Amino acid sequence: MGYETYYNGTITLSEKGKKRIEQYEKEKGKLDDLFWIDIEIEELEMSLCGDGKLYDEELQNFCYFLVKIDEDCFGEIECDGEERDDLWKVIIKNGEMEIQRGFITYEKEKGDEFSADINTLKKIYEVTKQKKLMKEIMLKELEK
Repeated sequence: MGYETYYNGTITLSEKGKKRIEQYEKEKGKLDDLFWIDIEIEELEMSLCGDGKLYDEELQNFCYFLVKIDEDCFGEIECDGEERDDLWKVIIKNGEMEIQRGFITYEKEKGDEFSADINTLKKIYEVTKQKKLMKEIMLKELEK
């Protein structure tokens, strides 16, 4: 839940929702100025992409606002904050907003899962052997 947040996503609006947003902007001002979020609307697609000093609650409040103004909108916004474990996603569907937290994990690959035919293994061996020979030749040259 870092302070500096990168976000990227697309929300699909309904016709009714787009008209409500346009009316809201006429009365209150542009959404990106009000919420401090980079927003572009083209036809029924609302693109959100940017980064800045943005707490995740601010982005969630914006999405909550969207769901209230357009109950038929749907889409996802992926977010990445300052901290290593600060990965999350806002999902909007069926008139509701959901937050999912994410973590990057790496799995160790087991040797028995690696499969290659004998010819591929021979090529790998030959390339490795050639690289080793080249290294030895270069070291001998440096010693002279």
